Amino acid sequence: MRNSEEKYRGVVDNFLLGLYITQSHILKFCNKRFAEMFGYDTPEELIGKHVREFVAEESWRIVDKQVKLRESGKKKSAQYEFKGIKKDGTIFDIETAGTRIIFEGKPAIQGSMVDITERKKAEEELRKMATMDVLTQTYNRGYGLLFFGKELKTAKRDKKKLSICYIDVDGLKDINDTYGHLEGDEALKLVTNFFQEFLKKQELYGKELPRGFPVLIV
Repeated sequence: MRNSEEKYRGVVDNFLLGLYITQSHILKFCNKRFAEMFGYDTPEELIGKHVREFVAEESWRIVDKQVKLRESGKKKSAQYEFKGIKKDGTIFDIETAGTRIIFEGKPAIQGSMVDITERKKAEEELRKMATMDVLTQTYNRGYGLLFFGKELKTAKRDKKKLSICYIDVDGLKDINDTYGHLEGDEALKLVTNFFQEFLKKQELYGKELPRGFPVLIV
């Protein structure tokens, strides 16, 4: 029996995914990759800990709900994302998939997880490229119009007032002509930074023209 357990441990410790078994919110088993993912040297350091120690506060509600649904038998399996917390307090993104099993005669969850922090960063960069103006980091024209259309529908549905104004910035052409486009770009960024700070509760939503910005006021 001991030899079988050692062989099993040897196999799962070589997995690239973090493997685990939890029961009543207590970690009963994990492999080496799981331990490394959370900043621990060995699996033994984690066994017996409450799973809340590995979950960021903002994600605890969803994790707790998923665990209870499966252990109660209302849901056999689940796959979802949440934010984990490492031993040193670092927050990172996790994707996990788990299934209800019977472990030592009681309901438990057996699952795997993977660190998706880099994937989430890449997705965010792609989102920014699709929706944001590279220079000013305001919404680009296409997304700005889409956003305005959405807010307009919401305002009509809720019978709320909605305003849009246009901020016209003078002198940018003179800066470009006199000092060059690099300095003109810097001036443009200074202007947008000012308005983004000044209009915190509004939406500076797009670079519309070379020297102007529409602002959506909700």
